[in-house]
Amino acid sequence: MISLRDSAAVDRALASDIDPELRALIERRAGQLREYCADDIGELVHFLIVEAGDTIEAVQAELGFSPLVNFVDGARYGQPGWTPSWESVERHSSWFELVFVLSDDGFGWVLFLSAAAGTAGDLAQACAQESRAAVPSP
Repeated sequence: MISLRDSAAVDRALASDIDPELRALIERRAGQLREYCADDIGELVHFLIVEAGDTIEAVQAELGFSPLVNFVDGARYGQPGWTPSWESVERHSSWFELVFVLSDDGFGWVLFLSAAAGTAGDLAQACAQESRAAVPSP
C-alpha cells in the first residue's frame, strides 16, 4: 500500500517505476485537483494505492474508516440494503478508482485499488459490483 498525502509524495510516485495505467490515472486526477489548491494538493486530497495482497484491515487503518461500512446507517457490505459511502467508483483496466469526499470543503480520499484477485478482501468484490466502466478522456 502506498499513501500519497502531499504534492511531493505524488510527484515522487509519478517519477517512480509504477504501473503505466496507474501513473496515467494519478497524473489525470492530480492535474484536475491542482487547479483548486494553490499550495499543496494534500490540502484537498490524499491518494491511496491499494495493491494486490493488501488487507482490508490495513486499508481501514490508513483511512481511519472502513470503506465497507456505510457512514450513515452503519450497514456493512454484504448486508441487505447496504449502499456504499463513496461518491463514485470506476473500473479501469487493472484498477478501481474510488472517491470519498469527507468534508464540506471538498477534502477526500481517492483510492486506486488493484483489480487483482485477493486485494483488500471484500473491497475489490464490492467495487466490481458497484463500478461502472470508465469513459476514456478525450
